[in-house]
Amino acid sequence: MQETHRAIFTIMLMALALLLPTAASGRIIHVPAEAATIQAAADQYASQRGDSDGDGIEDSLDNCPDYWNPEQYDADGDGIGNPCDECTDQDGDGFGDPGFPSNTCPEDNCPGFTNPGQTDSDGDGIGDSCEHVMCGDANGNDYIGLDDIVFYSDFLWSGGPCPVCSYAGNVDGCEGINVYDPVYMYSHFVGGPFVNCDGPSDCPPLTGGVISLDHVEGLLDPDTIPTDREITFHIRLLNNLTSPVCGLTNGFRVYSPTGATWSGMTVAKVIALDDYFLWVESCRTFGVTGSGSDTATLGYMGWVSPPYGLPAGFDSVTHTITIGPIDKMYSGGEICLDSCWYPPGGDWIWTTICNHEFDYTKYAPSWDGPHCFPILYCCDIRGDVDRSGAIDVGDLTYLVAYLFQGGPPPPCLEEADVDGSSSIDVGDLTYLVAYLFQGGPAPPPC
Repeated sequence: MQETHRAIFTIMLMALALLLPTAASGRIIHVPAEAATIQAAADQYASQRGDSDGDGIEDSLDNCPDYWNPEQYDADGDGIGNPCDECTDQDGDGFGDPGFPSNTCPEDNCPGFTNPGQTDSDGDGIGDSCEHVMCGDANGNDYIGLDDIVFYSDFLWSGGPCPVCSYAGNVDGCEGINVYDPVYMYSHFVGGPFVNCDGPSDCPPLTGGVISLDHVEGLLDPDTIPTDREITFHIRLLNNLTSPVCGLTNGFRVYSPTGATWSGMTVAKVIALDDYFLWVESCRTFGVTGSGSDTATLGYMGWVSPPYGLPAGFDSVTHTITIGPIDKMYSGGEICLDSCWYPPGGDWIWTTICNHEFDYTKYAPSWDGPHCFPILYCCDIRGDVDRSGAIDVGDLTYLVAYLFQGGPPPPCLEEADVDGSSSIDVGDLTYLVAYLFQGGPAPPPC
């Protein structure tokens, strides 16, 4: 047995001798240090900079210092950011614009026109000051044009003010102002239906389209979130309709029922959807709870000549949402991904009114969530690189393959940090060889 160990040791040393000259091209993976230490440093840094919500804007300059809002949207220009403004009121009459969930003031029956008396002589819910506004005149300049579509886009995707009159902005005749209205209006300009602000107010969407969680990158096993790395959710869109989709607004919330927190969230495109959408392409994250970024939104509108939007039969992963790493103090807790409303319209819809050749319908795509995953601090035995339950030659082989041969990453990065240096590199190989064959010290505990 001793001769066998000596032979294995000799082979390993020879392999290392061959590999070490090219170590500069190998991988050096930095493992996060104690999460509590990282959080403490982050908190201290934020405190020194005076950035309470961690959105990168100092409190003295932040228009909403308690809510994560790096884009600093302020629809009514009063110096208070939308998430903090208890009365977003573009006309200053003391009544709030519709579509802003933080409002606590009464809703304005004619936003964009100062009417503190809220006079409504015919009791139709539209203030007298708005009765003269043309259907479709979203910006209130007394004519209908493409600039009204731009105004819609600013409201729906860039935190801008709402249409000056809710009645005039509701061109599809259905309750609420959402992506269907500007798409409907553009279709009108290219030969589609006339704008119709007097239509039925209740137009529930049909069921159509599918949004699903395709897979999650970074899990410890098929259903567990480790505490030592970022986690990426891959979102798939399937257009199972017979028409293209030329407008969509969908939101996603990442949350923890057990109170776990993380440092940030990013949303990224996997494929370039601007090949399908001409007017708007919006992927953004923002904070709703005040504890950081927790909501991601996907918003698209417009089309180009064929395929006029997301084509029928389209089926692909289109976006990713990344969070983490998670502090090990939250091991045993849970993190979930679910659908949520899309601000400010509060809708989850797709629309197929891309061209007068197609149907004039809005759909509510199905969603296969919520998806919830337990959190686990994965480090049981430092040095057990392959997580076989013991430290042996298999761990050395796995580590060599990972660092120098393009092999898969260790299942638990902290266990692969054999020497406890907070990085995975040749030092871990040296430490492991010494422990297994030279009587060196055991890897430090997790």
